Amino acid sequence: MKAAAAGAVLAAPPAGAGAAAPAFLHGVASGDPLPDGVLLWTRVTPVPEAVPGSGAGPDTEVRWTVAADRAFTRVVARGTVPATAASDHTVKADVRGLAPATDHWFRFSAGDTDSPVARTRTAPAPGAAVAGLRFGVVSCANWEAGHFSPYRHLAARGDPDAASVRVRSYRTLSGTQRVQRAYDPVGPSSPRESRKPSATRQVDAAASAS
Repeated sequence: MKAAAAGAVLAAPPAGAGAAAPAFLHGVASGDPLPDGVLLWTRVTPVPEAVPGSGAGPDTEVRWTVAADRAFTRVVARGTVPATAASDHTVKADVRGLAPATDHWFRFSAGDTDSPVARTRTAPAPGAAVAGLRFGVVSCANWEAGHFSPYRHLAARGDPDAASVRVRSYRTLSGTQRVQRAYDPVGPSSPRESRKPSATRQVDAAASAS
């Protein structure tokens, strides 16, 4: 999923998630919009020990639903996709048959558990007259700084036509060339320390949900 081309909305996992299994602990995302379709992404945790990269956990059937309204009273597409240990229980659904330049709401389900609901938007039809497009752009983030309110602000806005989001954060360690991804263990640090000059280079380019 190309974040730079995504008409995407990221949805955070619900508060208190993690007690039940299966669970959607990594939110949902959409991207690569076409006039008649969009890619949907999530990761399901079928059992608590199925942490990312562990290879643990059974194969799980994940259902996806797309609707014309947030209450899901007007479902326009649905399907299933397997989440396997080989894919780290991540899934992508290539949804087609949608109306162009239209907001849609989507969610995933596994067992009796539903994912967060998120909104996505299809691209305009070929040749359509488009007066303008509004983009929301979020760049790389410093994990230790911990001030991530712009993500919530962007998600709460209803006017962006597309969002380009880097879904990986990294931390710099002064005087080293080590880059640590957000899901690695993070040691104690302060914003002042993290802003010190360093020789760190970023090894993750544009984010990819694949």
